[in-house]
Amino acid sequence: MTRCIKVNGPVPEADVWLADEIVQLRFKAEPGYELSRWLGHCRQWFSQNFQLSDVVPGATSLTLMGVSPNRLDNIIKAFEHLPEAAYKQRAIHEIEVGYHPNWMDTAEVCEKLKMNFEQLVDLHSNSDYYLAFVGFLPGFVYLGGGNPMLDLPRKDKPAPRLPLGAVGIAPGYTGIYPQSSPGGWHIIGLTTHKIFTPEIEIQNHWQAGDRVRLIPVMLPSTALKS
Repeated sequence: MTRCIKVNGPVPEADVWLADEIVQLRFKAEPGYELSRWLGHCRQWFSQNFQLSDVVPGATSLTLMGVSPNRLDNIIKAFEHLPEAAYKQRAIHEIEVGYHPNWMDTAEVCEKLKMNFEQLVDLHSNSDYYLAFVGFLPGFVYLGGGNPMLDLPRKDKPAPRLPLGAVGIAPGYTGIYPQSSPGGWHIIGLTTHKIFTPEIEIQNHWQAGDRVRLIPVMLPSTALKS
């Protein structure tokens, strides 16, 4: 079941998708920092004003879970009359990322993008990132705002196992793997920063629209054997 509604926000319309006690709004807009920042505000507002099991921002969507049928109309009306966002200064997260010319896909990426290792590190670490959304795996962060010169399509054949903390690139995003898992992104870095653990709910510490800085360091050669 779908319907289109008016929204009081930077995106004037959204398609509403309903399934059981889940409501998802898909906004008619392109992904970007301002939209992510607003979706982070929406998450906070709905979490504070409605008893929901979770509110999850996406790149251009917001999913509300635990919406009982008798409260559905109130949820929809709330989007039509959202208060103006009183944006607070967004948190700035600094993440140390180790790079090495022989780490994972680094050499292949340099060859495909026709640049040397130093240029790759400079372009990747000196970008203005923000948290776009969390998904794929629990705690997997999608960082938007990277340099378009580093856009590479996902691999045709995903790697069977990537290490915890692997930092990869895909068109429009940098991603950080919160656990060892298969993955199809090109891996060019490694971080020991604890973004997510079973004891830490990432959405309580990170919000869509938070700024992120990558601090480049040289990955020790011993890490290449892991």
